[in-house]
Amino acid sequence: NKIQFSFQIARHEHRACILRKLMKQGPKTHSQITRSRAQKPSLSFADSDPLPFTDPTARYHMSSSSHHFENLTTWLGDLQDDPAVIDFLPKLKVHLLERLLGVPQNERDFSEDERATITFQQNCIYRHKVIRFNYTMYDMRRNQDSCNPRTRADVMTLSGDENADVRAEHPYWFARIIGAFHANVVHSGPSSISISPQKMDFLFVRWFAPAPEQRQYGIHAKRMPKLGFINTNNPEAFGFLDPSNVIRGCHIEPAFAFGVTDQSLVGPSIARQERDKDMDYFRYYVNMYVNLL
Repeated sequence: NKIQFSFQIARHEHRACILRKLMKQGPKTHSQITRSRAQKPSLSFADSDPLPFTDPTARYHMSSSSHHFENLTTWLGDLQDDPAVIDFLPKLKVHLLERLLGVPQNERDFSEDERATITFQQNCIYRHKVIRFNYTMYDMRRNQDSCNPRTRADVMTLSGDENADVRAEHPYWFARIIGAFHANVVHSGPSSISISPQKMDFLFVRWFAPAPEQRQYGIHAKRMPKLGFINTNNPEAFGFLDPSNVIRGCHIEPAFAFGVTDQSLVGPSIARQERDKDMDYFRYYVNMYVNLL
């Protein structure tokens, strides 16, 4: 067929290029297939998750919609080979128990029987698209950050170490939001105040840690704080965060000179976006604002 032959040749070349790329990738493993089928914790730009105007006096604001939900058994079963969700449920129950009982983070070990007092209504958690944080700037004006797991996922919180020397140790912890959720939680047992379902918001996060090779940072040292992701061999690499403990969003930028790596998290994971191509930057810099100093 000589009609529009240039278009036909171009289309044929395009198909051949796609086939060559597929052949180079090789067959997907079972774990890669199940991970690709599993829902990402983040919602896409096209997904509807209405969030009206935020009360400026509120600490944070997240949708109450129950439209986007995940059955915990099915979702975690599909992601069983993903290092990010190892002990997801026990960690989540401990996090919720600490909040319900007013226990400081990591100051008490909860037994399996105590964790069993936490159940989830309909065995579901609900995903959300955006979370907004209200905060006070250095000039005492109020401001708001809108964070989401896709494009602006980095947040900061106080380190929790009351004895931390601001000059020697960073007074803040930094995390990347993997997913923003709420759940209708039922707490039973002798320590329960109410057995009625309680709506509880939480963030599933991946934690950064200070780079061990950096000794000084800040204005006087003329260096920005340097971070790296915690290795997944450490059980503290992933965890949960109460949104009310987030100070604000923050700007954490890749340290391009150090290159990329998959040492801290091997293989595909819901902790990364597709654009990351299963890799992380080895180091990151905290872009310091005036109110971070």
